[in-house]
Amino acid sequence: MSKEFSFKDIVESAHELIIVTEIGEEEGTEQKIVYVNPAFTEITGFRFDEVVGQKARLLDQFDDENVRRKVSAAIKHKEPIQTTIKTLS
Repeated sequence: MSKEFSFKDIVESAHELIIVTEIGEEEGTEQKIVYVNPAFTEITGFRFDEVVGQKARLLDQFDDENVRRKVSAAIKHKEPIQTTIKTLS
């Protein structure tokens, strides 16, 4: 039995949070969130429409400074990153 899956199907059914941000062309430009998958909304409690279009700084509330530095470096170098985040509640 062969079934084809689109990339969108895979991302939307993933249990891991997936966040896509735009990359600002100018140094110091804040990136905006352009997509989050359903796992992001389930785990964080944010609705899709509350997050998309917001500055990526919104994610600062989720983890420690070390993780934020890793994410910032990945964005700066236009590289993907995989990390574990936790809410600070």
